[in-house]
Amino acid sequence: MNFERLEQAWNSHANDPPRAAMAYLTEEVMEDLKVRRRRLTGILTIGALALMAETGLIVSAAIDHDVMDLGREWGALLPFALGWAVLLLMFRHLRRHLGQHPDPHLSMPATLAALIDFNRGEMWRIRLMAGAFAVLSVTLVVAVGQLEAVGKMTAGNVRDMGILFGLLVASLGAYGAWRYFKVLKPEHDRLVRLRQDYADGTAPA
Repeated sequence: MNFERLEQAWNSHANDPPRAAMAYLTEEVMEDLKVRRRRLTGILTIGALALMAETGLIVSAAIDHDVMDLGREWGALLPFALGWAVLLLMFRHLRRHLGQHPDPHLSMPATLAALIDFNRGEMWRIRLMAGAFAVLSVTLVVAVGQLEAVGKMTAGNVRDMGILFGLLVASLGAYGAWRYFKVLKPEHDRLVRLRQDYADGTAPA
């Protein structure tokens, strides 16, 4: 959402600034909320399909004892179990959001409340992913250790995988921290202020 343009409209000294600001705010907030909901639904759906495919492959390998011995390589299942847990939590959180804000278009307070709640959901998802990656690190240590023990990975493979995983976590962590503190948190504060302005009567009914 273009908050700079929105706040300029809100504080404009045009002939009828409140009405102009409200028209822009209504259109901008509703469209932004729709885009965010569609994007999240798409990401979760693609994630679920990819996880189903990967889970199918690992289960197929587990069934064939010549490919995978669950008695000695059960750790390979842990990352997939974690992935499903995180995905289901995200779907549940989105369902809660949609249930609590089914008709955000009915009024400006309802629209702002829905967008504020979605913004908080985005911050919650970043915190969830941070915790998930911490747990994933432990599960990978177990899984890789077992693969190395049965001769399916060498010490060099383990080292290379550790470096790649470390770089991935560092880059995702940096991006997540930037988005959380530089994008979502300031956006949340601005949305709350706008909702308070509306409640205080600064905005027209």
